[in-house]
Amino acid sequence: MLKSQLLSLELGPELRAHIEPPIFDALFSHVAKHPPAKNKRGVPSLTVSRAKQILEIVLPCYRERVAASLDGINRSNFVSFKEAGLLTHQWIHESVKFFRREGAPILREALVKDNEEQRVDYLWSILFSRRLLPLIQGSGLLRDPQKFECSDLAVECIKLWLGDIAKKLGSVDADHFSPSAFFLDTESYMEGEIEWKGQRLHLRGKPDAVMLNGETGRPEVWEYKFGLQGQIELQIAQVLFYLHLLNAVKGPAFETGRLEIFRVTPDLEKESSGTQSEFAEKIEAAFAGYIGNYAAVRRLKIECTLALKQSNPPTMPINLMFSGPGGLGKTELARRVAKALGLPLVDVPATTVRDVDSLLERINQTLQKNGQEPIEVGTESGLKKLEYPPLVIFLDEVHELRRNADAFLNMFEPKEKRAVGKKVVGDFKNATLLAATTTPGLLPSPFLSRFRIIDLVPYTAEEVAAIIKPVFQKSGKTVEESFLVGLAKRGRLNPRVAIQRAEEMLSHHLFDEKQYPLNEMGLERISTESWRVDTHGLRQLDHTYLKALQSGPRGLSALVSLLPVEREEITQMIEPYLLQLEAISLTTKGRELTERGRLILEK
Repeated sequence: MLKSQLLSLELGPELRAHIEPPIFDALFSHVAKHPPAKNKRGVPSLTVSRAKQILEIVLPCYRERVAASLDGINRSNFVSFKEAGLLTHQWIHESVKFFRREGAPILREALVKDNEEQRVDYLWSILFSRRLLPLIQGSGLLRDPQKFECSDLAVECIKLWLGDIAKKLGSVDADHFSPSAFFLDTESYMEGEIEWKGQRLHLRGKPDAVMLNGETGRPEVWEYKFGLQGQIELQIAQVLFYLHLLNAVKGPAFETGRLEIFRVTPDLEKESSGTQSEFAEKIEAAFAGYIGNYAAVRRLKIECTLALKQSNPPTMPINLMFSGPGGLGKTELARRVAKALGLPLVDVPATTVRDVDSLLERINQTLQKNGQEPIEVGTESGLKKLEYPPLVIFLDEVHELRRNADAFLNMFEPKEKRAVGKKVVGDFKNATLLAATTTPGLLPSPFLSRFRIIDLVPYTAEEVAAIIKPVFQKSGKTVEESFLVGLAKRGRLNPRVAIQRAEEMLSHHLFDEKQYPLNEMGLERISTESWRVDTHGLRQLDHTYLKALQSGPRGLSALVSLLPVEREEITQMIEPYLLQLEAISLTTKGRELTERGRLILEK
């Protein structure tokens, strides 16, 4: 079961005095050493987002410092839905605009409601019918089953947000209420010059919301984040930057900032109290312990549940394709689907498939190992017809079929599932068909249209850290979370690579505990001596790629001529991770170095 929560952190003067100095000292020191472009007045100029990126690189201990000052931030059991977070942000912005432009009578009516619950119900009914429903209808969310849960989560978050608004309205004087004063203007891009210890910096940006605190009569800067979307501590820094910016633009009235964190977590209380899970025990057991891509796992649990309920033998009526970079556990998800359905898994690399007959041959070989074989049930179009037993077929790296994919259209047509070879026709009506790809764009549209795509997102450092932690636990070693996160980064946030790194780190430690302690010092030593990677897991080749972009954007062909590797290694090995790090961006001018990429090179 899922539970939505709203965690509110108030950044008042006392807390600001404690955490601001290291933030602004680091930022202004970096600007002095590496001046960015200047405005017309000759003052260094940055966007708030870029200032936050700089902080993440130049002040690596910042997270620990701020976390020590903030009690009650619990990162365990967070569920990260990037799409739901983006949708929540969009809807909050649209809601604020709605209330500012059209909501004066609505908010005044809400003020006279008897209690907070009535205010929330009233505000939600109006906001949903007049503003959010048209947005949902226009966005196509209702036509895409894969986005239902994303929109459901965003709706729950908006309701939580309205609950917070209702509380604030409860402290407002109804006789002197003004919606435009309660929701201050944040639709315009703001810019101004802030000062710190005699240095000046031109900042530009647009906060999520600025609201009036009815109790203090002073405005507050509000920022919103969703789950694991960015680091909490860095988001706090963003709030502080906006406080200084707004004081520069609108006058010194802004003393307090607020960070609203929308969290969706498994409802552990209900589960531990014996309340029945929304999924059967068999389904939960099949996916137990899988870390990351919670949205994809939940979708698979739903599909497996429906298959078990609606068909015997259990068969998914739709085909599913996992899409995303390598190392995200696509094969493991296929194994867990097979386990949930209680069926054998036939794992077929598409690189071994030349045509329909070679695919049937691979399937037959796997069935024979399991003591199974298809049953002859007559003929079709003069060919022997074979009916295959219930099974799960997983076609990995399916993009390798490329143009030959059209030969498999009948097999992956959900209503047919017939593989027509040269001598036999395979009937797979009792089979569940899965596929995986890193590059769906290489497949023809008719083939893709036969699948429901499940997009997998890259792991966070914290998720990879959780995956590699058992490597040390099995040896009775206790290690710090920061060590595991550092190891995850040096493994390029790829679980497979990170596990290999963890095992190698442990081997070196068992060989010489003093030379290779299980801490940052030991990690730095092995990274330099053996792995030849920096703290981000970047190799010399990655740095060479980044340096090639220092003079400006370059196209892929230019990069191929500059680097000692083939085009495929650039597009499949180097660029995906650099994009994940936000060290580069893909623009109409070509590959471009970002601020984060520049800072990585400067370190």
